[in-house]
Amino acid sequence: SIYFKYKEEDVYEIIPMTYFIDNCFSKNYEEFSKAANTTKNAIWIVKPAENSNRGNGIFVANSAEEIKERLSRKKSSKHTFIIQRYITNLFLYQNRKFDIRTYMLVLSIRGITKDTGIAKDTFALVAK
Repeated sequence: SIYFKYKEEDVYEIIPMTYFIDNCFSKNYEEFSKAANTTKNAIWIVKPAENSNRGNGIFVANSAEEIKERLSRKKSSKHTFIIQRYITNLFLYQNRKFDIRTYMLVLSIRGITKDTGIAKDTFALVAK
C-alpha cells in the first residue's frame, strides 16, 4: 500500500476489495456488508477459504444479504470464506482467463535463510 500511496493510485483499481469471513456475524462481515451496501452495481464472488479446488463451492452474488442467506444455509459453521468484488474488465489471453505460476524454494535452517532458488520453468494455466 505504500507504493500505491506514493504513486497516488488506488490499490483497489488493481486488486479487488477482499474480505476474509469466518461467519456472517463477525466484524469482518460487518465491514464487508458496509462496503457492499455503499458500492453500487457490484458483483461479489465468494470462495471457500479451505479445502477447495477446481471452482468447487464458489458462487457469485449481487448483495451482502444474498451472501448472508447462502452462507447461513451451509451445514458447517467451521468453514471460512473469501469474498471479493468481481472484476468485470478482466485481462484475458485469447478470450480466456489465465494465471501465471512460478515456484520458489527457500532453504531455512533454524530460522536462518541459507539459500533460495526459483524454478526454471514458469507456466501459465489457461481456462477452458
